Amino acid sequence: ENLLQQLAAGQGEVTSQFFGTSTAGYTPELDTAYSYDPEQAKALMAEAGYADGFTMDMPVVPGISDTIMTFVAQQLGDIGITVNQVPVQIADYQGELGSGKFPAAWFSLGQLPAWSSYDFVVSPDALYNPFDTTTPEEEALVERMRLGGDDGDAAAKELGQYLVDEAWFAWWYRPAQLYFYDGSKVSVEAQDGMAVPAIYNYTPAG
Repeated sequence: ENLLQQLAAGQGEVTSQFFGTSTAGYTPELDTAYSYDPEQAKALMAEAGYADGFTMDMPVVPGISDTIMTFVAQQLGDIGITVNQVPVQIADYQGELGSGKFPAAWFSLGQLPAWSSYDFVVSPDALYNPFDTTTPEEEALVERMRLGGDDGDAAAKELGQYLVDEAWFAWWYRPAQLYFYDGSKVSVEAQDGMAVPAIYNYTPAG
C-alpha cells in the first residue's frame, strides 16, 4: 500500500500475483497472498541459511529508476539484504536483465493473456527468466495450459498459485494505466497489455 501511494499516487491495486485480472490465470484471493511482515521475512532468511544477511547487485537506470530502487534497497535492507546498485544505461537495461549478471532486478510489464504472460516472462526461453529456471511441477501445468480448454484455464490458475507459493516474483501492485479521450467524438476499447490501445480499437462515437 505504501509503495502504491508513494510511487503511483495510489493509482492501482495491490497484488501478489503474476496474472492480470482479465486472464484465465487470475485468482482474486492471490492479490493479498503476502502481507507486509519483515519478521517473517527474517525468519525465512534464517531458514535459508542467511540469518546474517547477504549483499547482492541490482541494476538501476540513473534518472529513471532511482526512486524505485531507493525503496527496494530500503525494504531489502530491513531484513538484512544489502543492495549494491549498479548503474545501467536505459538502452542496455533489458539486455542486462537477460544476461544473468544480476540475481534480482526491478521491472514493470503489461499483463497479457495467460499463455502470452507465461511465454514472455516465465518460460525458460524468456528474457525475464535469465537463469532458465523450470521445475517438473511448472512444466506439467504449462503442458495442460498449452492444450487449452477448461482444463487449460484451470492449469493457468494453478500455475498462478504455484508462482506465488514459490515466490518466483515479488509483485507490489497493478498500476492503473491512465489515458484521456473525448467520448463525444470517439469510443475506445481497452486492450490487455497496452498502456494506449492500438488504433483499430478506436471508433467514431455513436
